[in-house]
Order: sequence, then C-alpha cells, then structure tokens
Amino acid sequence: MKTLFILPVRSGSQRIINKNIQKIGDKTLIEIALLKLSKTDEYDVLVSSDSLKYIEHAKDFNKKYCPKNTIYFHQRSKKTSSHSSTLEDLIDEIFENKNLINNYNDIFVHQCTSPFISKKTINKIVHLFRVKNLDSIFTTISSHPFYWKKNNQSEEYLACFNNTIPRIRTQNAEKIFIETGGIYGFKRNKYLIKKTRTFLNKLP
Repeated sequence: MKTLFILPVRSGSQRIINKNIQKIGDKTLIEIALLKLSKTDEYDVLVSSDSLKYIEHAKDFNKKYCPKNTIYFHQRSKKTSSHSSTLEDLIDEIFENKNLINNYNDIFVHQCTSPFISKKTINKIVHLFRVKNLDSIFTTISSHPFYWKKNNQSEEYLACFNNTIPRIRTQNAEKIFIETGGIYGFKRNKYLIKKTRTFLNKLP
C-alpha cells in the first residue's frame, strides 16, 4: 500500500490573512508542501480545505509542476472548518470516504505552516515509521525541563520542576519533548480504534 499525506489548509486565519497562500521566497506555503511531496511514487496527497480559492490554487500548481502525481481534494464541512474544530474532527470526516481511504494504511498529516521541514526529513520520518513498525510518529523539539506555567486565577508563575536547592544540572536532567504539529503519522486501522493522532507504539 502507498502512503497518503493529508495537507490541511483551512482559511480564515485571524492572525495572517490567507496565510496558506502567502509566499516565502517565490512559493506559497501550499506550493512548498506540494513540491516536497511530489516527484515520488511513494506518496499520494490529499489537500483538504474549506476554501475553493485554496483548492484551485493547489490544482493549478499541481498541473504545472506535478502533473504525474496523485492528488486528491477534499472540501471541508462547516463543522471541520471552525476555529474550534480539531485535527481529529477533520481526519474523521476524511475517513468517511472509504472508497479513497481504504487504499491506504499509513496516513501522515503535514501542516503547510511548517515550511522548513525538508523533504529529506519527511522521508526519514516515513522510513522510521516503517522500519520500527510504529503505530504513530510525530515531530517534536527537545528541551530541558526548566519550564514554568502561569496560574490564570492568581497570576502567579509556578515551576513545573523541582525548584529546590541544589537544582539539578541541565545536562543531567531528563529532556522533555514538545510537539511542533509539523507532521503526524499513524496507522489508519489503529486510529479508527483510538480516535487520536498519537497512540500505542509511538515515537516523538
């Protein structure tokens, strides 16, 4: 079975208008993502958007630069286009198309808003997912554990680590891993049971 990459490109950003078709250099965020996933017969792509403008933009780019690649297009419902909708809401909606989704078991989601994830990194993630026989994989950044949280009621900042003296040295502290949201990968059949993007045998 081939691998399916889902590109969620919702419109209506409140911070940057039409951010998914804003350019970095001479390419938009959608175009950058499509180029990274094109010119290989390993991956098929599904562009999911609530915006016909975004979908036409992706179609035009595909015809011009990646005409031999298999790219599907999904029109998101109002439910999965709201600011409160989750990635799982969208995945569930896409999975309703069983004629399409049953052709794939390895599903990856790549956010166009992470344009600096290279094609080499994407291929490495997919490779690790396969050779380690994982159920899910996702991009993270590692950090030391000296982080704080704010109590919204008292406005007080609280340590999320042992802040007593002597404090543990950074090099001796266990690392924490923070999701970047750039890429998630999972087995379709396991997702249908767990209904979440990270589960079981996973690798950050």
